[in-house]
Amino acid sequence: MPAMRPRTTDLKQALFLSMDLAGISTCISALYAPGHWQLFLFAVGPLLITAGLSAQLASAARRNGTREESILRHCGNAGIENIFPSRMQDPSAVAEAELAELSKSQSVSLLGVALRRMFDPSDETTEAFRKLLYEPTRNLKVAVLDPECQAAIAREEIECGNGTISDINHTLSNGLISCIAARLRILEERTPRLDLGDKRNREALLNLLNLQVRIYRSDPVAHVLRFDSSLFCEQYHSGRPEEIVLPGGCIGKYMPVIQYRKDSWGYRFMESHVENLWERSTDMTPTLISHALEMLSKAECKR
Repeated sequence: MPAMRPRTTDLKQALFLSMDLAGISTCISALYAPGHWQLFLFAVGPLLITAGLSAQLASAARRNGTREESILRHCGNAGIENIFPSRMQDPSAVAEAELAELSKSQSVSLLGVALRRMFDPSDETTEAFRKLLYEPTRNLKVAVLDPECQAAIAREEIECGNGTISDINHTLSNGLISCIAARLRILEERTPRLDLGDKRNREALLNLLNLQVRIYRSDPVAHVLRFDSSLFCEQYHSGRPEEIVLPGGCIGKYMPVIQYRKDSWGYRFMESHVENLWERSTDMTPTLISHALEMLSKAECKR
């Protein structure tokens, strides 16, 4: 049956065109017809033209509708919950969807190059998301690119001075330390006997914080946010189209963001990618906890 569709479409188009031509011919014939026939032909001609055009428009609308339904069906079969144009074109829609998933998740994995805006305590646009990340009962794993690795240097060169390396360092020395400090404050409030200054509590703190940070050294291939019931993925690349991204601009945020359901292959493959990268990365958690404790200690001394 599918093989007959093109021929059927051609026949329909020929029929619609014939109706239009018949209508035009009828209108022309009316010019030379006797009085009563002239009125009749002038009435029938436009009707034929209108019917032919209307049928063509309706047929085109059905074809477009069928194509869109097919695309939606394929997306559903692939386990795709949603597709966003990009974080550049529709940042609020992506942020709202990610926030909704984070709010109902107890385990979260974040993978990116720098994730600066996500953890920057001065960025108001990510404040609601960040506050949920501060909750110590929510298991959090964060992996960012090693600022000293060749992949980071290469990305900064591609972006012609966008500041990739400084963004990663800002996340490691500021954003993530602030996140850890916020979790420590909450733990201190909830556990009065917990002495943050006692070094013997460091191992207990690691468990209570429920947070791990690692840096990886391989070329970044995806920006991934994994939640309990879905996963958001944006493909990374190593090109910078000059007509889209000017020198000094970030090459991220331009590709579509795909949200996969947990029961999909897409979710499992990207989750497996994150886990594989995690096993080959360097643990920065103890170092960052020490810096966070120092920051809290200095803040306490100033009181």
